[in-house]
Amino acid sequence: MKIAITGATGCLGREVLRLLSKTPHTPVALVRNKHSLDISCVEKFKYSFPSATRESLAGEAWDALIHTAAVTPATSSDYSINLQMTANVLELSRKKGVRRFVFISSCAVMGDLYDGLRDESYEPQPNEEYSRSKLACENIVHKFCQANNISYTILRPGLIYGPYDRGPLQKIIKMVKSGLFIGLGDGSNKKSLTSVKWLAEAAIACSIEAYNTNNIYLIVDPTPISMHELVEKIKLRVNPRAKTLWIPHWFCLFYVAIANAMEKVGLPLPVTSHSILKFLSNNTYSSSRYLQHFNLKPTDLFEETLDREVNWLKHLN
Repeated sequence: MKIAITGATGCLGREVLRLLSKTPHTPVALVRNKHSLDISCVEKFKYSFPSATRESLAGEAWDALIHTAAVTPATSSDYSINLQMTANVLELSRKKGVRRFVFISSCAVMGDLYDGLRDESYEPQPNEEYSRSKLACENIVHKFCQANNISYTILRPGLIYGPYDRGPLQKIIKMVKSGLFIGLGDGSNKKSLTSVKWLAEAAIACSIEAYNTNNIYLIVDPTPISMHELVEKIKLRVNPRAKTLWIPHWFCLFYVAIANAMEKVGLPLPVTSHSILKFLSNNTYSSSRYLQHFNLKPTDLFEETLDREVNWLKHLN
């Protein structure tokens, strides 16, 4: 099979290419610049995002496409970029004869200001630009694939971590390495993380398997982890002598009240109330549906993947 991947230079894209290169399948990396990817044994297809500028469509058809590329919208214009990009990639998939389309969405479409465990049965409740754009893209994928007889799977990961991670976990690692981590609350609140290897394996499985298509799956590590435990595990790896300062919960809520009041009068504070509440919440999810449909057992890749991210950052510096 030929499997195309967007976002090939990112955290997830690179992991998909790494794993696919060990299989009989042929990975095709969609890149802006063919010299931007240092992974061998990978075909490269020049494609500019979010526009539809691309090289000739001549050549062999692709069997599947895994769409990992996205921007993190902060404005309505960024929001539209994700939608246009997804629409263009879908049209490219149709022209290249793709039979299976895998879209990487986010658990954030289900909301991030709640406490408790959620699965696919919960209605989406996006409350920021990024999650709203992901949900809108999910709808685009659903309608386009149904209209063009393309099988599709939507994967919703939690907080992705691993080599080439540019997200929140990398920031936590750097803060701990500096010698002082400042957290909110007492650190007992739990989060569902997603090992990039676990997510890449799921994306590949969904692009290859002929069954269990036209579905949405949450892909997260089997066990949620508390913020306190996460920070302690990072300390052991990068700076055991690092200090931790946890800002009391009551003070965080006091700040939220002030931030809301300031926003109402047009004077927003640098740190929003939403970001404070998001940090304090227990955002946990279940991958039971995916495990059941693919007859898999939970695999804990946390220690392995965290080690890989820490080692990558060491070499980066």
